[in-house]
Order: sequence, then C-alpha cells, then structure tokens
Amino acid sequence: MDLDKNILKIVYITDENYVQPVLTGIVSLLKNNLTKCKIYIITTFENEITFAQFRSLESKSTEIIIKPVNLNDYIPEGVNTNSHVSQSALIKFFLPEILKDEDKVLYIDGDTIVQKSLDELYCTDIGENYAGVVFDAALVVMPQHARCLQIPPDRYFNTGVMLLNLAQMRKDNLSGKLLGYKINGENFFMDQDAFNKIMSGNVKFLPFKYNTSLLSFNIPQAVVNYFPDIPLSRNERIKAAVILHFADKFKPWLYNRGVLTKIYKKYYCLTPYKKQKLRIKNYENVFVFRFVKSVLREKFI
Repeated sequence: MDLDKNILKIVYITDENYVQPVLTGIVSLLKNNLTKCKIYIITTFENEITFAQFRSLESKSTEIIIKPVNLNDYIPEGVNTNSHVSQSALIKFFLPEILKDEDKVLYIDGDTIVQKSLDELYCTDIGENYAGVVFDAALVVMPQHARCLQIPPDRYFNTGVMLLNLAQMRKDNLSGKLLGYKINGENFFMDQDAFNKIMSGNVKFLPFKYNTSLLSFNIPQAVVNYFPDIPLSRNERIKAAVILHFADKFKPWLYNRGVLTKIYKKYYCLTPYKKQKLRIKNYENVFVFRFVKSVLREKFI
C-alpha cells in the first residue's frame, strides 16, 4: 500500500532573489489546499535565516524539505543563459536525481499563485508520459519560435507547471538528454526549449486552468479556437485559474498590474515578509518610457 498516496508532493526552485515570491506562492498553496503536502524547496544558496522563514510554514499537515544544491555541480561553464529567467531554472533538468526517492512530483515556478485545490491536477493519470503540461499560448501567437524547433505551436508547452513522472525520466536518462540539448541545441528560453524538444510526443496536455500564464491574458480568438477550455474574457480566465503564472518580467510585486497585484498582495501579507512594504512601480510608465525612447531613436539616428 502506498502510504503517500494522499500527500501532495510539490517542488519549488529558488535562488536568493526569488525567496519572497516563492514564500508567497507557498502560502497561497497552503491557504487553498486541505490535503497534506510535502513541499520540496530546492535552493541554490545556503542561508539559515531564510530557511527558518520557509520552515515557519510547516504544520501538522505540511512538511517542508529544503535541499540546497550547488549549480556548478550540475551546469557546466559556458552554458548559454542569456535570459531574464534565472539560471537556477536549469535545476529542473536534474529533479529525477535530486529527488531520487520520489517517482512523481508537481513542479511549480516561483512566480505563481495557487488559487484552488491541486488535488485533481495531482491525481491526473499521465501514464508513462514524462509529464503533464499546459500549452504555452504565447507560442500560438508567435508560432515562428515553435516552428524553428520543429514543434507545432499548439504542442509547445510552458514549463512553469509540470506534473513530472520522475521514475520514467530516470529510466530514460532525461537529465542528461536535457542538458545535452541545452548545450548543443537551439535555445531561446532558459529551460523551456530543451524540455519541449526532449519530451516532445511524450507529454499529456492538461487544461489551461492549471497554468494560466500572464502572457496569455490577452490572447486572440484564434487561440480560443484551438483550445475551447479557455474562457473568453480576461477576468474569467483569472477567476477560473487554479494556478496563476506571472510569466513575463513585469511581476505584480514589482509593477502595479491591477487585479493581479491585488491577488499577489493578498498572500504576500501572510508571509514572514508582511512588514516589508512592496515597492511597486507604475506599469503604464514602462510603456511611456519605451515610446519616448523609440521616438528619440528615430529622431537622432
């Protein structure tokens, strides 16, 4: 009998710059889930004060396991990491080895908020596939990137939320294959292109609500035609989301994103950081600055 079958096994990865969002994301998960949780926090640093903040979230129904790793033990020198995404994202490649005693986990990015129960997602049968994933709507809007990788745009997935079959990944040496592609393949995104190329054809696509990306809040009708489970209106998509994913660089704890910042603050105020006021910039100013910059460039070039 599997004694762990009623436990959600969740994984977050963080460097020192992402501690606050990860704490906020974990708080949102715990507030909206009644099932027992075993939460693995894989860090690329060691700091006992920070670790104590994570452990403060433990309870009778929640176990927090912190696993510090050294990036240099996994990522060779010279690996291209030209992205706004932290290099720590590459640790995803090695989850089968880091969590060698687990056969199944739900990986969640640190820039997320969990709004509803994860039970249905976690209990999804993905068979012998490597992962349960959600398509990346941005690649339907910008299909050239997927085509460059020889992947149909509606088959390209986002790696911010993945239900991982670690047992099958270990069996097929996915870690080595993922790293090999990162070193030798075509990469635009930090880890995502490698996962899409190496796992292609061996993933199960899950409903959009499990990884509602910020990038896809204004997706066109054409995308909805591909995926009828996507609500038409932005507000409906936010409300329906089990997991909200703030996938672009304009994070709601850095910029005022209206309802998204409001949702984020709701859980931030329950973290050990709650006494530290968020310094939030005006989101509209970003676009004003870009416009002025483009006008000046045209004038003086």
